[in-house]
Formats: sequence, structure tokens, C-alpha cells
Amino acid sequence: MKEAVAVIQCEPVQGWERLLEPCPRVTLLENLVGRLRRIRGVRAVYLFADDASDRPALLAEAGRLNVRVLHRGPSALPAWLGLAWRCLFAAALIRVRDDSPFVDPTVADTMVGKLIVTGLDSVYAADFPQ
Repeated sequence: MKEAVAVIQCEPVQGWERLLEPCPRVTLLENLVGRLRRIRGVRAVYLFADDASDRPALLAEAGRLNVRVLHRGPSALPAWLGLAWRCLFAAALIRVRDDSPFVDPTVADTMVGKLIVTGLDSVYAADFPQ
């Protein structure tokens, strides 16, 4: 099976600090990354944080979780190249906003499966929030 790539998009205007808040035993970011990694075929998880230089705590948590960070600085060039390389051969690219910490792996797994089978650019399930 081909792999899928997941990108967590962390908007600069939102309160990204809540991603570091504990959610019973783990942070919300760790919960989200864990859920994305349970989706069948997901081999890489990236975090896009445009203003990453202003977020050292978030960068440290991403490093601990083995998540590559994408941002606009020159130090992110290897991560961007890695993402581009993976997308060339990936079956699907999953983009999740950082305000969706409780992604349902079953729904995402179904959508990735539909992408792989049909070769579409995107899939929207009926009654699935945009």
C-alpha cells in the first residue's frame, strides 16, 4: 500500500499554546499525532507553524514526538524538501488544522482509502464538517 502524509496546520492567530496543555496524560499535540499515526498508511506527520521561531516550546514538543516542523525560515528547507519528496510518491496528503485535536482515525482511514482507490484529489464525506 502507498503511504499517506499528514500535515498539521498551526495557524499563527490561534492559541497554539493549548496544543501543549495536558489532555489526561499527554499533550493535545501528542494525542493528535498519535491519532494521525493510527490511520492506515500514514508514514509521516509534519507540523506547519509559520511563526515557528516564536514558538520554542512547540518546537521542543514536536521534536520529542519526532514530527518535522515546516515554517518559512531557511532552516526548514530540509523539512520542505522531505515533504515534497514524500508527496511525489504518496497516495494521499491529509491536512488537519490545529484546532481539530480529536480527529477520528476511522473517518480519516476511510477517506484515505477512498483517495487511494479513486485517485481523486480530495474526498468529502456526507455531513462531514469542512
